[in-house]
Amino acid sequence: MKFSLKLKIKMSNLTESERGQIIGLYKGGDTISSIFKMLKFARTTVARTIKNFLERDSVKELLKSGRPKHLNADHKKKLLKRRIVNLLSK
Repeated sequence: MKFSLKLKIKMSNLTESERGQIIGLYKGGDTISSIFKMLKFARTTVARTIKNFLERDSVKELLKSGRPKHLNADHKKKLLKRRIVNLLSK
């Protein structure tokens, strides 16, 4: 039996400690290139984190506006497991 399951994987946001690492290295004199190679984050992520820090003087994430999502990560995992079980039982 063949079936395909397409999953959309989205990278999660950086944690506050990860952003702190980036800023600490930047303040220590490291360049964006050396930071992204060292920490294995995308160059744009490192550059955006530094830019946001310089503009806001904080590594905290801003609150998001808009309607909250109905499904959280746990619900999505349960739905995915249920879908796989249903596909295998057919």
